[in-house]
Amino acid sequence: MRIYFDDKGDLDGLKSLLGRAVFDGARGLAVLACEENGFTAEGLEPLLKAAGAPLTGGVFPAVIHGGRAHRRGTVVLGFPGRVGAVTIKDFSSPSTDMETPLEELSARCPWARTMAVFTDGFSGCTTQFTNRLFDIFGLGINYVGGGAASLKPGAEASLFCNEGLIKDAAVLLALEAPSGVGVSHGWQPIGQPMQATETDGNIIRTIDFRPAFDVYREVVAAASGITFGKEDFLMVTRGYPFGIARINMEMIVRDPLKVEADGSLVCAGEVPQDSYIFVMNGDEASLTEAAGKAAALAAAALKAPPAGTGILIDCISRLMFLGDNFPREVSRMSPAGMQCAGACTVGEIANSGTEFLEFYNKTAVVAAMGKI
Repeated sequence: MRIYFDDKGDLDGLKSLLGRAVFDGARGLAVLACEENGFTAEGLEPLLKAAGAPLTGGVFPAVIHGGRAHRRGTVVLGFPGRVGAVTIKDFSSPSTDMETPLEELSARCPWARTMAVFTDGFSGCTTQFTNRLFDIFGLGINYVGGGAASLKPGAEASLFCNEGLIKDAAVLLALEAPSGVGVSHGWQPIGQPMQATETDGNIIRTIDFRPAFDVYREVVAAASGITFGKEDFLMVTRGYPFGIARINMEMIVRDPLKVEADGSLVCAGEVPQDSYIFVMNGDEASLTEAAGKAAALAAAALKAPPAGTGILIDCISRLMFLGDNFPREVSRMSPAGMQCAGACTVGEIANSGTEFLEFYNKTAVVAAMGKI
């Protein structure tokens, strides 16, 4: 894999990156663009249609390159070897057939060793999709990607494919290139386990049979002394996510994004009905330590000669939480001797090579890429 970066974040820069990547032999592309670039469907469509190789990617609040996050700019990742692509539209519709295109991709790409996958970051069905993806491809390959989204009001379409800028979709590249993937988050539970007694996809309606917001506010106040209401809710949630308990495995983190009028909490990802959850907390030390763990796991999992490059997928809320200290996290996430680039996503998609594929929040994901 080769990494290309344009710090201006304009269409001319993107055109140049795509041309350079294909000229250098890339047979598949991932295009990671900042929301501040202001790319439009009209401007992107001719470039992406003429890219010269199958592609995936999208718009994100920030991209990662050169050891730090950029609020403006574009990263292009160029992948060698055989590549297969598929786009699943109308992603959130119950009538959408996800299995058939995934099964066809599997049949076309028996050589696949890594899957680069991006979905609509605000979709309520990403976990359902990753379950189906894993059912078809299983542990035979690694997965790395996340939720594409702009945090700007009114923004909708955020995903890239060879057709242009699209929304409510999943875009996947099956890659012959090998990888090793590491996943870790560094958040620790506070308080006692609680039951999500009523959920609806990514909405927690009640916890222990009470409005979810009331319970959440009480737990955070007891642990921190912070009092808050619905209007300043988001200032608190960046440091106090939920964790979904799993037997003998690290918890899956869920980021609360919004309080509904009835006290329900909307999260970035589904929360299973009757699952046991905790309120979590962390600090700079625990998060950056977890970032280093993800890098170490990725390097150890790579069963091929290293290519000297890696993909970093880190949650935008970790950037918001760490602020000026975020470069320290990026440094810890980057395996020794590897040039790395990636994106700050709205939810992370990965497996650690031996575990079930998951949709994460507030999590650091590292893919160490290998030579074919």
